Amino acid sequence: MAKKYIYVIVLLFALSGLKPLNLFSGDFGKNPDLQSPQDSCQADFMHHQVSGEPLQIKFIDNSFGNVSFWQWDFDDGTISNLQNPFHIFPEVGTYNVCLTITDFSSGCTDTYCEPVIVGDQTQFYAFFDYYKNPVTPLNYQFIDLSAGKIGSWQWNFGDGTGSLLSNPEHTYSGPGEYFVSLWVEDQLGNFFDFYFDIIYIESIPDCQAQFKYIQHPVDPLTFHFQNTSSGVYEWWSWDFGDGSLSSEVAPVHTFPEKGIYLVCLEIYKGNGFYQCYDRYCTEVNATGSIPCNAGFSFELQPPDPLSVQFTNQSLGDVDFWFWDFGDGNTSFETNPVHTYLEEGTFNTRLVIVNNPTGCYDSTYQNVEVFQAPDCEALFEFDYIQGDSMSVQFTDLSYGMNSEWYWDFGDGNTSMLQNPGHTYLYEDSFNVCLTVSSIWGPCQDTFCDTVLIDVSPVCDADFEFEQNPGDPLEFSFYDLSAGDIESWEWDFGDGTTSDEQNPAHTYTDEGGFTVCLTIYDDWGPCEDTYCDTIFIEVPQLCFADFEFVQAEENPFEYDFVDLSTGIINAWEWDFGDGDNSNLQNPAHIFSDTGTYEVCLLVYNIDSLLFCNSNICYDLTVSVPLPSCEAAFEAKVDLGVNKPDLYHFQDISAGGPDEWAWDFGDGTTSAEQNPNHQYADGGEYDVTLTIIKQNPWGDECEDSETMHLITPEYFDFGGMIFAGGFPINNPEPTGDTARVCLYRKINNDLIPVDTTLGMRPMF
Repeated sequence: MAKKYIYVIVLLFALSGLKPLNLFSGDFGKNPDLQSPQDSCQADFMHHQVSGEPLQIKFIDNSFGNVSFWQWDFDDGTISNLQNPFHIFPEVGTYNVCLTITDFSSGCTDTYCEPVIVGDQTQFYAFFDYYKNPVTPLNYQFIDLSAGKIGSWQWNFGDGTGSLLSNPEHTYSGPGEYFVSLWVEDQLGNFFDFYFDIIYIESIPDCQAQFKYIQHPVDPLTFHFQNTSSGVYEWWSWDFGDGSLSSEVAPVHTFPEKGIYLVCLEIYKGNGFYQCYDRYCTEVNATGSIPCNAGFSFELQPPDPLSVQFTNQSLGDVDFWFWDFGDGNTSFETNPVHTYLEEGTFNTRLVIVNNPTGCYDSTYQNVEVFQAPDCEALFEFDYIQGDSMSVQFTDLSYGMNSEWYWDFGDGNTSMLQNPGHTYLYEDSFNVCLTVSSIWGPCQDTFCDTVLIDVSPVCDADFEFEQNPGDPLEFSFYDLSAGDIESWEWDFGDGTTSDEQNPAHTYTDEGGFTVCLTIYDDWGPCEDTYCDTIFIEVPQLCFADFEFVQAEENPFEYDFVDLSTGIINAWEWDFGDGDNSNLQNPAHIFSDTGTYEVCLLVYNIDSLLFCNSNICYDLTVSVPLPSCEAAFEAKVDLGVNKPDLYHFQDISAGGPDEWAWDFGDGTTSAEQNPNHQYADGGEYDVTLTIIKQNPWGDECEDSETMHLITPEYFDFGGMIFAGGFPINNPEPTGDTARVCLYRKINNDLIPVDTTLGMRPMF
């Protein structure tokens, strides 16, 4: 066969807070007698480039002996006395880094130097980290931290599911132990690597008490507490440690005097019995002094994973440190080193104090240590495409390995984790891999036979044909050369086939890279050919519509479908949370505003060919009514009633209400009232009209007219037209001319009434 795989069961040790390192650089074979009992001390170190930071290198001390002093010279003018420092180099290049160690008990001193290549962009390895969702404890976010130009990712979450995304999110179904793996391959398909880790998910409590607090910036004895508990609970109670209690969610409490108080929060749910209960307490520093905050980090020290270096990272002026390592041992050092006697998780506490100011604080962290794991060497190999003399070797060893030594059986060796090697002649070669680990230490060797035979020849090739009646269906025809025994098709959409000339139907349009890999079982002959298929499905329907506002209701609109194509389904979204499946619906909006109305049309039997949507903005507004008050006043001319006026409404806008004020203290609500003044004179008549609006504000307007009542001649009678008096009982528009004469002797002299009183009828 062209590929040879060795299947193993891989056991990894996942450390909470400490991720295993993938070490891909460093010459780990320069001190073969590293642990020789003849030497009381011997310097050695390993290093690896930090993912995503080409100038940052992590150095790991791998020296032998009872070392109590370390001095690093990074060859860039800087030094460090840390045991395992991080260092950022100023630029890309090769630096001769030296480590000098001293064992003060024996007086032994040794120096080891090694060239370190900084900024090497050719590294390729798999690695990942993960984070638990604090709100949803079963939800995890996985972060790919692999190095190199990654082309594909394959995740296995350990529960029967996986993902091809680079940074997937996954929710587990329940508590348990899950073996998570990541397989990465480069963009050219020449290199691949994988990394494993174990996730332990504990059972989730129904509720969990927790709180945080903030000290008042002016009054150091006053604190604001905030309940941050999780889960479902119905009751909570605060105990401030000074005899005071509270049932508020976020109480503000002032302590009576300076001191350190144990503040507790209890939560529970239940009726007569606890369905869920939890209690959380912490010490609050109310001494009124300068704040100090406790903090520390820790790092396991190779080669003993039971040995831990604790580093104080507290803030503030501190002159006292107390460490409780959780196993019954304590220390008063600032940065102690502690060796546990057995593996496990230990709740380690750091207490800090500033005696002059009375500042006090403490913090806890869980420290997980383990026994040095066993290591077992294992590998697989693959003949490089197009060159049957070259072989790519892939390390499959398990354990926390840090060194690899390959013997290719032809006199050549390598210390890379996943080397490639080109043989110069045909033969059968016994290839051996020896792995070593900084933890323990541990060493193991595995060997396998590699056969180099260049006689087989195979050349992959194919062509394809699209079905004219179905643009998603393709027929593939193998055109490969050679004595082919098996075919592997990858259609680029997640489906495969092992037929020689398969047919395949895609589910959607787009570009797909189709690859055919062929094998010749009698020799290491393998070849792959890829081609790209572009599928574009014609769209046979297009959405469109229009809308019209109803005359009776400004909030109501009629929607008219204008879509084209063979459509049998409509989905309307009116933008206000309502929808409809009618073709031409009517919809009443609840308020004015602008709404995005969308129509999706499709054919249920052919979603791929007919599926279209369109959206328009619709602004719902209510027009305000308009109105303008106006009227006419006509004096009555024939009912023998002086100062009787007929008022006629001639307002614009079609008013619904009228309010007349005749200027003499009387009013009327009629549209066209009649009014007789008791006395002649001048009057201001006002008409106020109202146009009602059921959708908003009403329209109101007023008009005022100044009237001067006429003076009358009383002739003591009426004027008749035929047998009927004119303009009686209602004005009809009839007129009559009446003249006044003065009789002097037998002469009739007309009187000019314009000089005095003016007769009006």
